[in-house]
Amino acid sequence: MCCRACWQSRIGLNREVLRCTANGHPGIWVDRGLPEPYGMAVKPTQRRSCRRSIAPGPVLSIGFISLATAAFVFGQPVTAGTAIDSATAPKDINESLYATMEPLLQKDDGQLTPELRTTYLDWATNIVLAQLRQHHQTVPEDCLAEVQADSDLRTAMYCSVFPPDPSILQNYAYLRAELGTAFVEKYRSLVIAFAVVRRVQNAETTEDLEVVPAGLSKDSTLKPIKTEEERSFISGIADFMKANQVSASDLYQDQALQEQLATFLGKRNADPSLIAEIKQSVPFGERLKNAMVLLGQRPAARESPPDTVTWLRYLASIYEATPSSTPVLKGEPMSWPLFPIAQAQWPLLMPLARPVPLGEARYIWERFQDANSPDRFHTYGPFRSAAKAMPYELEPSRWFWSAWPDQIYHGGECIPISEATVELYCSLGKPAGYAGQPGHANLISYEFVHGSWRAKIEQAFAGGPDVTYAKWYFNDKRGANLRFRQLYNWAGAEYPLGLALGMNDGLQSYMDTRMVANIFNALPPEEQRTIGKRMLQHCLEANPYNPDIWYRLAQLMPDAVQGMGLVQTVMNEPPDDTGYWKTVEEFVARYSILDQNAPQTEPELKQICAFLNTVSGIKPKDIESYSEKVGEKQ
Repeated sequence: MCCRACWQSRIGLNREVLRCTANGHPGIWVDRGLPEPYGMAVKPTQRRSCRRSIAPGPVLSIGFISLATAAFVFGQPVTAGTAIDSATAPKDINESLYATMEPLLQKDDGQLTPELRTTYLDWATNIVLAQLRQHHQTVPEDCLAEVQADSDLRTAMYCSVFPPDPSILQNYAYLRAELGTAFVEKYRSLVIAFAVVRRVQNAETTEDLEVVPAGLSKDSTLKPIKTEEERSFISGIADFMKANQVSASDLYQDQALQEQLATFLGKRNADPSLIAEIKQSVPFGERLKNAMVLLGQRPAARESPPDTVTWLRYLASIYEATPSSTPVLKGEPMSWPLFPIAQAQWPLLMPLARPVPLGEARYIWERFQDANSPDRFHTYGPFRSAAKAMPYELEPSRWFWSAWPDQIYHGGECIPISEATVELYCSLGKPAGYAGQPGHANLISYEFVHGSWRAKIEQAFAGGPDVTYAKWYFNDKRGANLRFRQLYNWAGAEYPLGLALGMNDGLQSYMDTRMVANIFNALPPEEQRTIGKRMLQHCLEANPYNPDIWYRLAQLMPDAVQGMGLVQTVMNEPPDDTGYWKTVEEFVARYSILDQNAPQTEPELKQICAFLNTVSGIKPKDIESYSEKVGEKQ
């Protein structure tokens, strides 16, 4: 383990607020999150000739709500609870979906037809518009017409999450108005991604950041002063440093200076328990950092992240720029841009909505172009414990400690190191998000290589995709998907890996898998085993890169023999170098075989155990535990 249970303490991002300023309308909470683009015509892989996308249905006529102008503004505080939250939809949202879809499922025997897709879109559209009407919210009519005329845009606005969330459409309307027609036409996917991620049920909050006002953040790199005794103690340290022209670094490492400081503070009647901290230790280093702030040797806080519109424009500006020079990587100058933002489908771009303070982002951009810089593309380290990093942290700087330029100087353990890499990538327009492994924090990034989209697990020092979890920007509700980590509701790594691969088969067909999952979850258990099972099977023919579909199907297997057949289907897929299929193979086997009762006959048990020995990720102890189930009641 690289540090103490570190991936259980990931730091989230700032929350900001979106408010309608017209006629005192209530606002909606959103987060500083992530954008995405779409639209690149990527040739599907040739591995599955039967795969196809469902054709879009006719535009739904909207006659029950009149929508005029709106002016939704990011970054202005409103009171919690004024937002339109998808949770305010009827509690029987699943029953509503079931009642709408069940007749079609029966008619078409669970087939994923164009009519089924159109009916789902119409249902979700009505849910969103009804909630807008209920809360007296408005969206410009030309915006609604634009959404209705574009199948991918309509799907994103109404069907990207479940339950349908009206704040997505509100966000899009605001960004569309603020950024202008030309920007939205060129970067529509980026705008869509921001709108989706910054919804009410957002993807970028943690328990300790949910009440932080816009523009502020809780930063763990400067220990807060909690008592007046501490404040007086730190003020005394600053006075000693100023009077004796002593640096924090020298005071931290020089025992004689520490003894002089203790005497100085003793005469001031400082708290004896605090004086006892004066020694070369991390707690004393933290006191010295606060003293540096008092002396103006460090800023008191990190620069605030930019507002949403500013960050979008910044990303577009560097994407369109031509760098004067690029770093050399593996003997070749890096190509620019690092990621095709204007062509990528919007789900791949969601991590870009994670804003980086503009001063730091510009520093990264200038350093990236500087041919004289020895470290132009700093992606890792230096790895140092808190004690070893402290002497570097006690040097004066114009940067706050968690700012990217200082972070890569003083280093740290895996959490700050991986966060710095994510910020580097996002500042340069390359989507990347946080990930975690047992006792380790890392990241997942997206790339376009040899004409195909793919995701890559980076800094994976504690295992592969089967032990990696990552931030999932769709932010599905807990329990909506299988193999999600409960602590932060992060997805198994096969979800982002599959998302990238799924985009090669088509945005629409991938989004269809999410619709199918929602319909399946709304079915009664007896129908899940019949019509639902056929629907899942048909869905996988269209796009096999949503792991949840495989796992739901695996749970429907009536016995281990049929489970083996499903696992074999996965094993027959052409291998990929991301680890997607190997990981799905393992967990399909766990859900369809290991989680079920063992067969009651010895020959059958031996056959299944022999098969399990060939499955990726299944260990001897798993097979041994499974064998012990013989004799258990079915």
